[in-house]
Amino acid sequence: MDKMIVWLISLKSIEMLFMAVSCLNFHIEPEEGSLAGGTWITVIFDDSESGLFYPANGFQLEIHLVNVTVSVLPSIPCDISPVFLDLPVVMCRTRSLLSEAHEGLYYLEVHSGGQVVGSPNPGPQDSCTFKFSRAQTPIVYQVYPPSGVPGKLIHVYGWIITGKLETFDFDADYIDSPLILETQGDKWVTPCSLVNWQTGSRYPIQEDHGLGTLQCRVEGNYIGSQNVSFSVFNKGKSMVHKNAWLISAKQELFLYQTYSEILSVFPETGSLGGRTDITITGDFFDIPAQVTISGIPCDVRHVSPRKIECTTRAPGQGARLTAPQAGNRGLLFEVGYAAEGLDLTEATPGYMRQIVPNASSPFGFWSKEGQPFRARLSGFFVAPETNNYTFWIQADSQASLYFSRSEDPRSKMVTVSGRGNFFLTWDNVSSQPISANATAHQIQTAIEELLAVKCQLEPLSANILLQLGFEQGSEGFSCDGHLTSGTEPFCGRFSLYQPRYLILRPPAAQKGYRLDQYTHLCIAYKDRMHKILKLIVSFTIGLQSIIKKNITCDWSLMGTSSESWQFTCTDLWKTCVHPSAYFQVLLKNSPVVVHRIDLLPLAQETGAFYMDEIIIADTNLTVSQADSGTARPGGNLVESVSVVGSPPVYNVTSWLAGCGPELPLITASSVPTEEAEEGSRKVQVTTQRLQRTSPPVGGHFRIQLSNTVIPGKDVPVNISASHLCQLLQNNTDDFTSRYLNVHDFTVMEDLKSCYEHVWTISWSTQVGDLPNFIRVSGENLTGVNPAATTRVVYDGGVFLAPIFGDMLVTANPCTQVVVRVNDIPAYCSGSCSFQYLEGSTPWVHSLWYSLDGDINLLVYITGTSFSGDSQAFQITVNKSNCKVIFSNQTNVVCQTNLLPVGVHRMSMFVRPFGRAINASGEGLFLNVEPRLDAVDPSRAAETGGLWATIRGSSLEDISLVLFGSQSCAINITTSNSQRIQCRVPPRGKDGPIVNVTVIRGDHSAVLPMAFTYVSSLNPVIMSLSRNRSNIAGGEILFIGMALLVDYTNLDVEVYIKDTLAWVHAKTAQGLEVVLPPLPAGLHRISVSINGVDIYSAGVDLHIQYITEVFSIEPCCGSLLAHVTPAKMITNLTLMRWNHPQHLRHRIQQRARFSLGACGQSVL
Repeated sequence: MDKMIVWLISLKSIEMLFMAVSCLNFHIEPEEGSLAGGTWITVIFDDSESGLFYPANGFQLEIHLVNVTVSVLPSIPCDISPVFLDLPVVMCRTRSLLSEAHEGLYYLEVHSGGQVVGSPNPGPQDSCTFKFSRAQTPIVYQVYPPSGVPGKLIHVYGWIITGKLETFDFDADYIDSPLILETQGDKWVTPCSLVNWQTGSRYPIQEDHGLGTLQCRVEGNYIGSQNVSFSVFNKGKSMVHKNAWLISAKQELFLYQTYSEILSVFPETGSLGGRTDITITGDFFDIPAQVTISGIPCDVRHVSPRKIECTTRAPGQGARLTAPQAGNRGLLFEVGYAAEGLDLTEATPGYMRQIVPNASSPFGFWSKEGQPFRARLSGFFVAPETNNYTFWIQADSQASLYFSRSEDPRSKMVTVSGRGNFFLTWDNVSSQPISANATAHQIQTAIEELLAVKCQLEPLSANILLQLGFEQGSEGFSCDGHLTSGTEPFCGRFSLYQPRYLILRPPAAQKGYRLDQYTHLCIAYKDRMHKILKLIVSFTIGLQSIIKKNITCDWSLMGTSSESWQFTCTDLWKTCVHPSAYFQVLLKNSPVVVHRIDLLPLAQETGAFYMDEIIIADTNLTVSQADSGTARPGGNLVESVSVVGSPPVYNVTSWLAGCGPELPLITASSVPTEEAEEGSRKVQVTTQRLQRTSPPVGGHFRIQLSNTVIPGKDVPVNISASHLCQLLQNNTDDFTSRYLNVHDFTVMEDLKSCYEHVWTISWSTQVGDLPNFIRVSGENLTGVNPAATTRVVYDGGVFLAPIFGDMLVTANPCTQVVVRVNDIPAYCSGSCSFQYLEGSTPWVHSLWYSLDGDINLLVYITGTSFSGDSQAFQITVNKSNCKVIFSNQTNVVCQTNLLPVGVHRMSMFVRPFGRAINASGEGLFLNVEPRLDAVDPSRAAETGGLWATIRGSSLEDISLVLFGSQSCAINITTSNSQRIQCRVPPRGKDGPIVNVTVIRGDHSAVLPMAFTYVSSLNPVIMSLSRNRSNIAGGEILFIGMALLVDYTNLDVEVYIKDTLAWVHAKTAQGLEVVLPPLPAGLHRISVSINGVDIYSAGVDLHIQYITEVFSIEPCCGSLLAHVTPAKMITNLTLMRWNHPQHLRHRIQQRARFSLGACGQSVL
């Protein structure tokens, strides 16, 4: 807080317009101040200059400080406070210099409206200048602790200049109150109070010759990374020493980071289906807040300073819920009394544990001076960005850094099988049979086996604990040597070149091995120089009272020729352990368990040292190379082989260990049938040379440095490292010179062979991530497909020491609730665990539904971990609420509206557990289908035709109703979701008892054996209105019938003989039929309704067609003669059907008579 100054103001109106720059006489106090600004300068003018304070042009007065030595540097504004109107005094506060390099004297300039209106008079200016001075600049060297919750006390150590706090002595230097915490991004300012509000006293201050420590309490509730500064009266604002800066996970520079605190989580368990409402209690929570559980977001519903409420999500199938689980910020620090070699456990005497804010042991953690201890830091490192990281340990004694392996080391393998085999031959050495559909990796393994040196071990009865041939990478050992196949190995394909140390460990399944059971250590080596191996054997003595010790002993190795190997063994028991007098008493009845063996070859600057075939056994061994079985094609050593492709074509590429001649072609042959496995067949295999042995890489390549190109003619492939270094430095430009023309720039040639040259460029002291400004191209190289490339081997960057807490999280046995406020991880001081447990998960085993009246459904749910409180449930079906009307631990019944046919997603939440999940692993779905309850009537005549009502549920939008296999026509106007009316079809071929089926799209429902066709209910012919008809037809026949219930929509057919008769009318009593014309005779009457034949009840269903004479012509004759018609014939000369309802006919009979003399008639 700036000083409060009381101004006595008398109003005065002065108008002044500067037309030129005035020369000023003034005095500045103080004459020196901080480089970071914040110095209050008092400028005292002569009385004659007082008019300068009131320019008539309306612009505000401005004061700038201009560098005396380098005037072109930007001027530094000095912010003016209110002006004394009656006094020629101005106070302004300096701003920070843009660079510390701009330290020095500055003179004052007065500006108005952007114009200089006043500057110092010429002449001596000792009292007219201000010096930005490093000596007068307060400096922050460290803030401790570097992080904490708001309200904590922090210590600010640095160059504080004075040991006084605020005073009314304006001539004294004192610390202004309060200190200021300020963020970089949003410029949030937090005060840090020098006063203890509880006691009313000031926090103590320590100062010695300017260096000292301030204590203050962080106010407010801001969460984030902040700078810390203070001001010294008459000096100015503090600046930060470069070594004091810390770097946050968000790549921000800061001195102090505030974070939230978690005290508890409720509940501590919840459903695997998620949707558990949890409450996180703590302090200094704020928006924005993020909550995760094992990396799974928890949806935040409410945030207050002391509480966060969120709802969990389901972990999903890919979530890892097993230990270890990442928690909140910090690492676990453990310490206890433990002699060298003893493990640190919770049972260790004096064991203590705490969560530390960064990757460093806490100050003063071990107060028992003189007593040995073991300490351990453990947890997770959360990389702030994707990059390569190198870890360093700083410790007072021996320390080790362990990285966990992949948390989920799953791997996939492809298993192939096939018929037929072949083998490969190279340099008269043949492989084992290879499957015809082998993978490229299997082919490469077979070729590597051809090239491997075969060895024999004796005696065969020896028990081998460890046999290390360097064929499986770094498994079973660690070292700094280089695995190589570029020289002839002792056994196998690889050996170890120039190791400075080699650490052997027993198999992972064992914690050590007994030295009296495996006494010998054997190695194969090659070195022209005589060499002494330093052996450090780490072992424990005893099983009850365990003592862990290290013994160092020498192992002398004789020199060999440059090409020959020597195999030798030493008895560790006799050479290292037993000769020590210190262990004579301890070793009598106590076993010695070896945990680790360190071999220190002490490789020299000159010469080449190789190691191979390291064995730990129970006796002295002899290992010799076999006379045959190793392929050296063309007498060459093949350094590496690559096989690519897939059945049936593979490409094999090999590299020689040197510029060798042409390699002979590898051959492939089919395995003879009698040697092949049963069921296999002969394989046709051929090999083809795609390329001769490539010539050595030659020619020149081009280098481009930013904007400078080094021509290819100047850079041959065999250029030396020193020449390349000089070439790069001679071609720098303004940009690259800052990286290449420096003392720590080096070039080293790492590899030089026929097919590859490698140079490594490095900087030993440069800081930060250097730009990639070197590019190469190989258009002038010679060889087969030569190329020139560059890659970053080790990327520079920021040194994080120690690793700060927002990049670290604790390791825990169960899943943790992790809170981030303003993207800053919180600290857990209580219990922060939350577990997804099966026992806390409501499980649904089955669900179904039933109708509840006309408008509702009842949904029945059975399972486990339910609740007897119906208010604990929230059940939805298709986002509609399902009201719980009954519940217990295993059953729930809820009511919802009727649902359409289909599959409806359901969700059920049971407080406090969370979402219920289906025990089958699928989602919760309610399958609503049409359901049939009854058919009314349930029986009818075989003729069908009556209206039936089908009752059930979810019957809306039914498109088809079947009685058996016959379709039933639906009356859509009278049908709804609970009933369907349709006209019963006649009986089909399904039998008298049929299923009733309703179909809606892909859904259907069946009411089995629901409807019966009863033949006794069929209509019966009871009478015929006539049994005779003339042959002309047209007369009405009424067929009296019984049981003709629904007579309006019947498909009726009446046949007289084989002729269809027209049904004129249908009534409840029978049928009116118009008889068709037929020839005379007795004809059968047949009736069918809806395809069903109708039978009679004792009625003869026949009708007699007869001929009728309507008239005779002439109608009279002579009385004088006896007239007798000789013949009378009826003749149907005309019959015409004019209309279906009107039959018109005319029968004309004609008789012709003539009288002869004899009185006989002639026709």
